Amino acid sequence: MTIDELQKKLDHWRKNKKSHRDRIPQEYWEAAIKFAANSSPSTIATKLNLNVWDLKKRMGIPIKSEKKIFFKELPVQTIEKRPIFELTTASGITLKVYQ
Repeated sequence: MTIDELQKKLDHWRKNKKSHRDRIPQEYWEAAIKFAANSSPSTIATKLNLNVWDLKKRMGIPIKSEKKIFFKELPVQTIEKRPIFELTTASGITLKVYQ
């Protein structure tokens, strides 16, 4: 089977599946894994309209965890009483911007 044949089979399956919750048949995943083993998983996933993370997971490729985000508490700063500028609409709504 070629990649184009698999793409056509997946497109046909997607058009004819009974529910949006139906899972892609295992045989299609196995074929996609074979193609991805000889190429880039992201390229194959894009070509077949598959989720690249699902494909990598099925291939046994460890997914790199995203960088951890750390929050740093900033000291409280006092706001000047006067705004830098104000915008007032014709209807009377005022936007004040402080530094």
